[in-house]
Amino acid sequence: MRHHSHPDFHLHEARRAMLLRWAQLAQWFGLVMILLTIGLAALGDSLEDPTGTSIITLCGALGLAALIPARMILAHYQKQDERDGQP
Repeated sequence: MRHHSHPDFHLHEARRAMLLRWAQLAQWFGLVMILLTIGLAALGDSLEDPTGTSIITLCGALGLAALIPARMILAHYQKQDERDGQP
């Protein structure tokens, strides 16, 4: 359980909220980029063009680069909340 008597409690909670908000936004950005990658690959004829292939690869890499750390942060804080008994 968290104690409110620590002098940096509110600062810690503000940083935690900011990091969680960033992780949620990064998660959605990553999902959108992955869906964009799938859409470009499935619906476009850009796989035949080297530039198109590079764009599809870049979109997929950006999506994964945002999604993986975001999910790790969210999972860490979810485990921490479960351990502390918070919903």
